[in-house]
Amino acid sequence: MDDKLYKKTSDIATMLGISQTQVRDWTNDFSTFIKVKTTGNGTKLYDDKAIENILIFKDLIVNKGLTKSRAREEYLKNRSKIDRHLRIRKSLEHIKSILEDVRKSIK
Repeated sequence: MDDKLYKKTSDIATMLGISQTQVRDWTNDFSTFIKVKTTGNGTKLYDDKAIENILIFKDLIVNKGLTKSRAREEYLKNRSKIDRHLRIRKSLEHIKSILEDVRKSIK
């Protein structure tokens, strides 16, 4: 995630490869875990923590095929394991980015 403090729904959808409708639905369905700020004109703004939680629910629902209710249970039951998995994923993505930069520099 870049240095911008908050991102809009369209930014999240593009970044995570999901529809804006999914972002809005999951924000509503998992509002206990996905906290957003709303501007005066109704635009929802997401911070890094909200984006991380959307990413977690995407993994549980899209990649693992869980229902929303089962994803909620899994999230609550395995929060520390999920956090560790997310940290590892971020580290690997960072390493991948570094390696891609190295590859470009040696071509």
